[in-house]
Amino acid sequence: MRNFILPEGFKDESELMISGEQFHYLRRVLRLREGDELSGTNGKGRSYTLSVGEIRRHSLTLLVTGYQERSVDNCRISLLQCLPKGKKMDLIVRQAAEAGVWRIIPLFSCYSIPRIENAATLERKVSRWRRIIKEALQQSGSLCPTGVVQPVNMEAFVEDKEIQGLKIFFHQEHISRFSLHGLLAPGDRDITLLIGPEGGLAEKEIEFLKGAGFYPVYLGGRVLRSETAALFAVAAVQTILEEKRAWKIAN
Repeated sequence: MRNFILPEGFKDESELMISGEQFHYLRRVLRLREGDELSGTNGKGRSYTLSVGEIRRHSLTLLVTGYQERSVDNCRISLLQCLPKGKKMDLIVRQAAEAGVWRIIPLFSCYSIPRIENAATLERKVSRWRRIIKEALQQSGSLCPTGVVQPVNMEAFVEDKEIQGLKIFFHQEHISRFSLHGLLAPGDRDITLLIGPEGGLAEKEIEFLKGAGFYPVYLGGRVLRSETAALFAVAAVQTILEEKRAWKIAN
């Protein structure tokens, strides 16, 4: 069953009117008819059972027939992604949203191909990424309300923003002995993952991140594309966290 992201401001009404882009999505994309059921989420951990009521030319009514509280992931994963070239960021945003990443912060770094652009161009990109996130959440059913912000300079963000919890950057070479399992074992609520661009991280960036409290983690002997590395890292962290409850101390 497809998942529908309920409009902002929804306050548990028994029915709601849908028009505009959301109407187009339900009527033209999902091809829903009167009486069809679908699930909906409010982005705050509540899941709703919805039924299509009256359909008009440019709008339709959704009837709320039930709801249940669903647990949202206890930890919040932030993805700091150094901007890759072309439209690879679109794929990274989509996959991160599907995987339950809490927020995405695009970064300008030394080897990023895209450079700082004017505010209007950046805002258009962010608007596109937000549309991609919404589509991904509706497809995946993730309850995590993934957010994305305008691209910022790496050093400025790390210095100016207080990043809570565990901070990790991934590297293609063995530059430390930290293991992902070991770092995740304490159970930090907030986890920040940083992925470099196609050209990797500059040596001065590596030293800067270490000084800012980031732990370097080895990604393995394979050279991964930037978009692959992001999914690889998020999936590895999510899998370890999911299986953590089954861990047992060896005798």
